Amino acid sequence: MQKSKKFTIFLIIMITLFFLFCQNVLANFAEWYTYFIRPICFIGVAGIINILISSQLTMRKSRKDIVQYVVITNLIYIIIYLVSGIFPGFGNNPYDTSLKGIIINVLSNVPVIISLELMRYKLVNNVYKRDKKLIFVLVVIAFSVWDLNFRQFFGTTFVPYTIFTFIFYTFIPVLVENVLFTYVAQNGDFVPNIVYRAFYDMFIWTFPILPKLPWIFEAILSTILPFFLLLYIRYLVSKKDKNFIYMNIEEENPRGLLPFTVFLVFAIWFTLGAFPIKPIGVATASMYPAIEVGDMVIIKTVKPTTLKEGDIIAYKYNDTTVVHRIKNINKKENQDFVFVTKGDNNYFEDTKPVSQGQVVGKVLFRVKHVAYPTIWLHSLYTEREDVGVETGKDID
Repeated sequence: MQKSKKFTIFLIIMITLFFLFCQNVLANFAEWYTYFIRPICFIGVAGIINILISSQLTMRKSRKDIVQYVVITNLIYIIIYLVSGIFPGFGNNPYDTSLKGIIINVLSNVPVIISLELMRYKLVNNVYKRDKKLIFVLVVIAFSVWDLNFRQFFGTTFVPYTIFTFIFYTFIPVLVENVLFTYVAQNGDFVPNIVYRAFYDMFIWTFPILPKLPWIFEAILSTILPFFLLLYIRYLVSKKDKNFIYMNIEEENPRGLLPFTVFLVFAIWFTLGAFPIKPIGVATASMYPAIEVGDMVIIKTVKPTTLKEGDIIAYKYNDTTVVHRIKNINKKENQDFVFVTKGDNNYFEDTKPVSQGQVVGKVLFRVKHVAYPTIWLHSLYTEREDVGVETGKDID
């Protein structure tokens, strides 16, 4: 069959409807859908697309280089992901990492990945050059619909927290990945995309423990690294294009973004507490006037035995970090210290003494008013709750 814009658009619409049907109807069959119905349906639809679009699969010259970039990017992601988990800690993998569980996950998911990427490749290459941009956009939208799972989103309560989480944790990473996959399919082939998706999924399916990272950091990693990979592949494709001017190629060289990427990784580790000092934004007036709302305090990790009365410390209480001043220090029978703390602007001392294990560190200094953006973002992506600590008197 000849290449056709109208026919390709028709197929994209049909595939989008198929995705929605899977998510909203077939998904009700739960495990039967996940392990049997979904892979069979996707293999069937991919087979139909392969018959309808009879163009031969071609191995592009850039495939080997793109696959290498894909593997390297995945390795970098996994290393950063695991190293970042050292600081907040690790938790059990929700997937079944037994041999049986791994085999089931591979058999039920890899055929879906292969089918998706084969369909993507066939669709974006079934039009002439003048129509490629339009089809590119439509394919990105269609395949993003599958990855976004709108059924789950619309089943939640619409509050700023869920909307913010959906946009930054789900929507943007999914969009960036689908732009990457569609570009590779249009300029390389479908194999690098299969390698990219299967490589990461195999890590998730087999690793017994996973980092307990704040979702915002996972969202940053899941967006920046695919975007960086996209720029490199685009640069690679441009270099192999004989009609591309050398000066334009050098302008597209993404090496200049490397320092920014390295800085971003270290910034994430700094915030997670990888270094002896870490920043904390102050969201209440409990320490006014020594520390005001919107100030950022720099905390240094210290031995609790070196603390003294009058020091301002940060400590963990109910999954919240509290920054208050030490009023008294008592020694328990087992020789451990407990600290009686109070906010300078509070009426009463904190209800419970602070153990040595709760202490995060000692406040070194503050930077005035720079934490307002962080506090605002934090209020959007975390649900408001009572932390059980007095937050300060009203300030005139």
